Amino acid sequence: LVTVFPRTVSLLADGWVFGETLKYFAAYGIYYFNGAGLLLICAMTSSKLFIMKYPLRSRFLSPHKGQIICGVLWTVSLCIVITPFCIDRHDIVFDHRTYDCRIMFSAPIYKWLKPLLIGLFTLLPNILVIVTTKPLSSC
Repeated sequence: LVTVFPRTVSLLADGWVFGETLKYFAAYGIYYFNGAGLLLICAMTSSKLFIMKYPLRSRFLSPHKGQIICGVLWTVSLCIVITPFCIDRHDIVFDHRTYDCRIMFSAPIYKWLKPLLIGLFTLLPNILVIVTTKPLSSC
């Protein structure tokens, strides 16, 4: 929805034809949905390890608590989108090489903020997934 359809239409039209509003949605939507997906996968593998390692404590987990955790993770993933939007919301360009709208991250603050965001929302969840999927016998 965020990438396939706009890229196909942009390729056929040889440019962005969806207007400014969808340009923002396409650029920021990629970061929002990818970040939320990473965090939800991390929560799923972490909760699976918790259930396997502590079966008696896990009986207190309920679907309502799971929904709250998922809601919190969707809200936390908004930080990925809100941060560049607050810094410079007009920093979006249409790239004719990939037929995609991208955030350029051209403000000087991104020299330290971009590695921090990558570490928090990409590397940390992936490391947690690797750590929590290790065999249970080694725990």
